[in-house]
Amino acid sequence: MTNEPKPSPRRALMKPFEVVGISVVCGLFVFFIVVYTVKNWTLALVLGGAAIVVVLLILALLLLGYKPNPDVPVYLDRFEQQDEDGEADEKDAPHSTL
Repeated sequence: MTNEPKPSPRRALMKPFEVVGISVVCGLFVFFIVVYTVKNWTLALVLGGAAIVVVLLILALLLLGYKPNPDVPVYLDRFEQQDEDGEADEKDAPHSTL
């Protein structure tokens, strides 16, 4: 029994390298579209870099605004909360409102 901190649901939902990867892919998409249409490398680099920053900012703000509903059971950490015999704790079980 170690005192390891539980990972936050936001971190389990989307890891930081995934956010950066998505923004880089969007930036490369904009870069190639501008290079093929305008054929201006400087403009393509500037717009591709701007797209990376904008997508990274939007995804970061969306992840900061994510607040899980406490009434709905969270299934992201279900494997980490199980005992050695495979049964989940009773406190983590979904509650019935009936």
